[in-house]
Amino acid sequence: MQLPNIRLLLWPFVLLISMRFSYAGPLQTHCLNDEIAFFNCTLHPSGKVASLCGKDDGMSAPYLQYRFGKIGKSLDLLIPQKVDDPEIGNTFFFYSGKNRYDALVTVQVWFRNRDTYYSLDSLTDYSHEEIPSDHQAEISYWKTGLKTSDGGLFVCTEENAGKNLESARSLIEKIASPGREWYLPPSDIK
Repeated sequence: MQLPNIRLLLWPFVLLISMRFSYAGPLQTHCLNDEIAFFNCTLHPSGKVASLCGKDDGMSAPYLQYRFGKIGKSLDLLIPQKVDDPEIGNTFFFYSGKNRYDALVTVQVWFRNRDTYYSLDSLTDYSHEEIPSDHQAEISYWKTGLKTSDGGLFVCTEENAGKNLESARSLIEKIASPGREWYLPPSDIK
């Protein structure tokens, strides 16, 4: 009796498993169709989505808003609460920098909610060529009075989660209150 070829028996399972982990599906976002999605990150296993959405169409006042929660449900966190909040000009900070070898470029948009700071980060590795070889996005948080390393970190699994974060710079500069320092790394918090 001849045994069946084990590869022929296993290939449907291998195919299903590879499809399960390689299919990205539609982008999960809280941003509306007429808004710019600067950042989108799905947190696993909760399935909650962090989105940084904004608008600068010249028709209405420009704004930026962080939205966090499950898609289709009421949001867990909304910063600022309203897009026309008078404090929006004091809400967001921006920072972009390179490591000392110019290989890793970091872009950060960060903000504070009560006693917690949040940073949306986009990290791009240029160590091997002019074209980026690796991209990672993450969300970090820490309590007031603690170092950024004393909080938590979530790594985004979407390939393009933070690739549009750099373009938030001009909007943050535009909405910043007059005389407010808006270009600042989180490590400079006083």
